[in-house]
Amino acid sequence: MKPKKLIPVVLFTCLSLHVFAQQDWTPLAKEIVENAGIQTGEVVVVNAGQHNIPLLEAIVKESNEKGAFTNVFFTTDEIERAQAHDIHYQHLLATPTYFAEWVKNIDVWIGLSTVENPQVIFKDALEVRMMALRKGGQKLYDSFNRSKCRVYSVNYPTEQEATLAKMEFPVYEKMILDAMQTNYTPIVTQAEALKNLIKTSKSIKVTSPDGTNLTLSVAGRPIYVGDGVTTKADVANKTLFERMASLPDGRVAVTAVETSANGKVVVPRDKCRYEPITNIRFDVTGGKMLNVTAGEGKECLETSLKENAGDKMFSGISIGLNPVLIANDDYWPESGAGIVYLSFGNNQLAGGKNTSTFSWSFPITNATVEIDGKVVVKNGKIVQ
Repeated sequence: MKPKKLIPVVLFTCLSLHVFAQQDWTPLAKEIVENAGIQTGEVVVVNAGQHNIPLLEAIVKESNEKGAFTNVFFTTDEIERAQAHDIHYQHLLATPTYFAEWVKNIDVWIGLSTVENPQVIFKDALEVRMMALRKGGQKLYDSFNRSKCRVYSVNYPTEQEATLAKMEFPVYEKMILDAMQTNYTPIVTQAEALKNLIKTSKSIKVTSPDGTNLTLSVAGRPIYVGDGVTTKADVANKTLFERMASLPDGRVAVTAVETSANGKVVVPRDKCRYEPITNIRFDVTGGKMLNVTAGEGKECLETSLKENAGDKMFSGISIGLNPVLIANDDYWPESGAGIVYLSFGNNQLAGGKNTSTFSWSFPITNATVEIDGKVVVKNGKIVQ
């Protein structure tokens, strides 16, 4: 999993977009603006990169048609490459405090991908530099958490993403577009039922045929329901985590009581800096990752664990619900039905207490999830 980069020009934009010269972006732009709940007089920011200008333009037009005050944040791959490799280390640690004042006035942040080819830019970037960027950007995240801003992210398919997923682009593209347009009513019904179970739960247990066996508690923590829509009413939610939505969507996620997790996690296959990492195994005691081992690609994980500051504590769990998003050996969509992620590291945006610069979400394939003994996911399938 690629560590997240926290600087203003890429905030909340780890998602991608493929642009065809003749594509009519108006229908998608209308859907995004409607789902983001943009209203007259609201301040809107659209964050984009060099490869998605046509969609950016369409969204700005539709947002302005609503009577919003729409602004553009824009970057390029070369700017991001320089930030990851060339800018002096001490500057990476600096936090632009002016941005904390700006975000107080932003109602809606629409995130498109800012980088066309992240693999080329970030694969060989030093972990110490990425850690500095995350550390320097934490205050920006804190500002978003304290603000009224709601965030809408667009995960539009790119050829680069298809290659990483080991899928032919037409197949991958169709799957993502179908997932955007699927009927969300049954997904939301499932999500609300899960939310109600989680809200009153005392214990959650996650197991897998590969050897994962983890128990945890989420008592009193905010629960995210991914229904693809964010509205002005969502401003009442205290954490940004609860004010976010995406397209496609469809999952339930919750932060954990960090010290409550105990057991073992086994991950047959994951990615680190876009390269495979296999047979990840570690114990979890009082929420802490202990005795971490891995097979192929272990050096990447070892570097991330060593160079990132703070405890590597359990941070949360997510359960995907969108039946259109299908996993394979190299692709585990977070919103795919029955796909479970166990996360460790920083979880402050989601209302947690971990302040570490470390952040990693591990896909648990063929997982079974029990909430107070009730099975809600069995062998990677949602239990109706």
